[in-house]
Amino acid sequence: MNRQDAKTAKIEPHKTLDRLAQTVIGAAIEVHRHLGPGYLESLYEEALTIELGLRHIPFERQKPVAVNEECHLGLLINFNVPVLKSGIQRVVLS
Repeated sequence: MNRQDAKTAKIEPHKTLDRLAQTVIGAAIEVHRHLGPGYLESLYEEALTIELGLRHIPFERQKPVAVNEECHLGLLINFNVPVLKSGIQRVVLS
């Protein structure tokens, strides 16, 4: 690995965190399966809180996050797509 590759290499999160992300993605897919695309963000937020609660996943709604906060893994989910898989972006802290 050269120096440039080392700078852009991503360190994968712990397996436990990765499994949690997969569970959250599963909840989002379930919401999208029932609602489909085209609704307001607030409706998807409400439905996702129900799904996360059913799966016993702790969460906070509309929590302000500082830009410089050191999160290891993030999920960007766009529900306004025909197939949710194409609307999910997994972001790993590098």
